[in-house]
Amino acid sequence: MSTPILAPDTPTPTTAFARHLPVAAVGMALYLLLWPIMTSDVEGSFTPWLEHIARLGPARAFSAPFGDYAPPYLYLLTLASPLVGIVPSDTIVKLVSLSGTLLMAGAVWRLLRAMNAPHPERHALYALLLPGVLMNTALMAQCDALYAAPTVMAVAAAWQHRHRSMFLWCGLAVAVKLQAILIAPFFLAVAIQRRMPLHWWPLAPAALALANLPAALAGWPVGDLAMVYFRRTTFYPELSRNAPNIWAILQAMPGLDVVVAARIANIAAIVVSVAYVSWVVRRPIEGRRLLAAAALAPMLTVGLLPHMHERFFYVSDVLIFVWAVVGSSRDRWTAALVQAGSFLGIMAYGNGTEQLAMLGALAMLEATRQIVRSLASESLPFQRVGRWVGV
Repeated sequence: MSTPILAPDTPTPTTAFARHLPVAAVGMALYLLLWPIMTSDVEGSFTPWLEHIARLGPARAFSAPFGDYAPPYLYLLTLASPLVGIVPSDTIVKLVSLSGTLLMAGAVWRLLRAMNAPHPERHALYALLLPGVLMNTALMAQCDALYAAPTVMAVAAAWQHRHRSMFLWCGLAVAVKLQAILIAPFFLAVAIQRRMPLHWWPLAPAALALANLPAALAGWPVGDLAMVYFRRTTFYPELSRNAPNIWAILQAMPGLDVVVAARIANIAAIVVSVAYVSWVVRRPIEGRRLLAAAALAPMLTVGLLPHMHERFFYVSDVLIFVWAVVGSSRDRWTAALVQAGSFLGIMAYGNGTEQLAMLGALAMLEATRQIVRSLASESLPFQRVGRWVGV
């Protein structure tokens, strides 16, 4: 069993600032380096949505469907729309993405505080520099941090046994982006094992509905709101859309029937998800075991489902980082494999080199094996005495 991690003495403001300054400087340099690069999503989707809101105003803009992202992201574009004409639109879009990333870092800080982990503010700052997080924001201007933030908050609520809050955060995460459902097996396992009352479960869809309510009141048809992500679904012939999962490797096999393989992949994902829930509920979901289980769920679903994108391991990137913060050097090696896998997937997206996604898949597969091994450990997963956390 690992040695308990002692929480350090609280640093003075001066020493804390000095300690964070080098990391902040490196992070700012990396963000500034990538900031001028604009992707097709920024120029072809996000910027036109922003300018549509600025031109019509919030009420008229939301009176009819526009864009193919859920309303919470469009609300943030609405808040930023007064800057149109003052600041370049593509810069505004990246600032919106950055705001979501800061919210995600705040959620990481909140989870670390709940765990009594050492230096939560410093590690929340480090979370901004994770390769997948950095490139998602500064390069791609995506909004995955916006659903990752409530997802991490839901994990923090599960850690503290605040289960009604957990359901609310889960609903908000799905309202922001449907990809949040990829971690659903974890929260289902927690709810089953802890025998949460069934009348708490509707809190998740209630939060989802409330997040869509402003758009509905403005005139956006409710039926269309319910189908927003299904409307944008198109058939991708690739089994992996640069996602560093097993299909990045298998799709290179000559003569592979994509349709049949996709069906097999869907069935495999369902079977493994059911097995995951059954396996996890029979083990104590506390302490670092809870974090490992939370990170593993999306690694399994994204790792097995077809047509996944390079960004879909985002939540695992963040949660495995938190897991490693209070872990051993071996755990940090596992976290490094996950970060490398995501980085290689995004690089494959950036330059069209499929072999990079394949290398990323090997890293993700090994990291998944290591997390499963950690969860299968028979050692006590959790202790808490005073201000320290043990493994």
